[in-house]
Parts: sequence; C-alpha cells; structure tokens
Amino acid sequence: MVDESCPIGQMCVGGVCGGTGQPPPDAGCAPVTDPQVADEDGDHLADSCDPCPLVAGGATVDTDGDGLPDVCDPNLGAPSGHPADSAWLFEGFRTQPGWAASGGWVEASDHNSLQVSAPGAITDDEREIILPLSRSGRAFDDFRVSASIRVGTTIGTYGPEIGLRILDEVTTASVNCTISQDSTDTSARFFGVADDNALDAGGLFPWKENTNYTLELVRHGTSYLCRVTGSASDPTPATGTSPVTARSGNAVRIWAFGMTASINWVYVVGSP
Repeated sequence: MVDESCPIGQMCVGGVCGGTGQPPPDAGCAPVTDPQVADEDGDHLADSCDPCPLVAGGATVDTDGDGLPDVCDPNLGAPSGHPADSAWLFEGFRTQPGWAASGGWVEASDHNSLQVSAPGAITDDEREIILPLSRSGRAFDDFRVSASIRVGTTIGTYGPEIGLRILDEVTTASVNCTISQDSTDTSARFFGVADDNALDAGGLFPWKENTNYTLELVRHGTSYLCRVTGSASDPTPATGTSPVTARSGNAVRIWAFGMTASINWVYVVGSP
C-alpha cells in the first residue's frame, strides 16, 4: 500500500506508517481486545496495522487494487498501472514528528498529543503546523486529511478558529475546513469550508470545549469536502469546488487562533 518510505519518525507496521517505538503484539492484524492498544474505529484491529484505521468494516474491498480499501481510498478511479496510494497515521508524539511549526505548539507531557496556546487578538497571527503530504515532497492530486482536535478554552478578544488548510504555495490561495466562533457572540459557533474566492459552505454547529472532534478535509480534483464528527448533532458535510491546488508535499496545515487546543492524532491518505 505504501509506495515510499514512511515519514521521518514513523515506522511501517502491516503496510501502514504509524507511531514510533516497537510494534504492538498484534502487528499481524490479529483481533485486539487490549484497551491499551489504540483502535480508533473500534473494529478490533489495531490502528498500527489497520488499512483503514478510522473506518470500521468493509476494508476487504479494493476495487482499483492499489492497496487501500474502497472505504478510505480518496481515488477509487485509479487506472491500471496507477502508482500505489500512500497512507500514514500519526498517533501519539513520542518523538518529534519532523513537522514545521510556528511558536506555541508543544508536546504534551504524556507524549500523546500536541498542544497549542494561540492568542486571539486581531493583531495576532495564527499558530500553524505544516504536515508532510509525503516524505519525498511530492504533491498529491487526491487526498484525505483527518485530525482529532480538542478545544480547551477560547482566549483573546477576537473570534477563535481551528482547522485544516490546503495551501497553494505559489498563489498563496487556500481552502480551509474549520470550526469557529463569532467574535462578539460566543453562542454563535460554526463549521464550514471556504476559500479565497466563491467557495463558502457550512452553517451553525454548537461545538463544545473539552470535547474530541474529528475534522476531515477531502480533495478530489477541484472538489472539496469538509466534515466534522464527534457529537450527537454532527453537521452535514460542507462541499464545493475550488481551483486551489496543493503544489508541494508541505501543502497541508493545521492552524489555531484564539484558543488553547490539542491534536490527538492525524491521518493522511494521498493518491498521486
């Protein structure tokens, strides 16, 4: 499934680039019941060797034969001879993952998350992490980026936001998938996807502090989909089209503004 070496600080277990350290005892994808072994989708396959660690069931169907099951393949229409899709999971941060980051991001004391304190005045900059889409620096045409986020407290005097960003580093245009709050009305909270042009979709979403949510941004051609899950009232995914194109392997960012927050894991699937 992985057609290149894993990103720095990651290891390949069962065909998936995952956390550092020694492989778990079930690295051969035997059913797991140990609660200490990470199994994000609850399908009893450890994340470190689950080909679709965020989607339970259906992982045996691989229509285009590229090694990624259909349920988590961002490019189901891959032609014969298409290079294999790549997938990797950052789960826990027991070593520095080699990401470029602005000030404010620190490793949690238990090494299981990255935390940030991002000021929220109108003159403040966002706190940003740049994620590698591939170690080789190659850009992907189709990809899915998912991140487990948790907002601690909102801080500052301007509307807080946290989200995923796809950046065209040549034009500096971007597509953003975010949860946010109005700058004056703290009860007005939102979810959506937007770019620097006409793309602007989403709506009200009463997200809560100290709650784990999964943000997901999917690109296929010029089509974008932004999804948030983790509550009883998950909003309908926001979709639209944008000409923004990821031109390098460092075109995906996680950014925060006006809050304390943490990232528990990041999952990336890319298709050349």
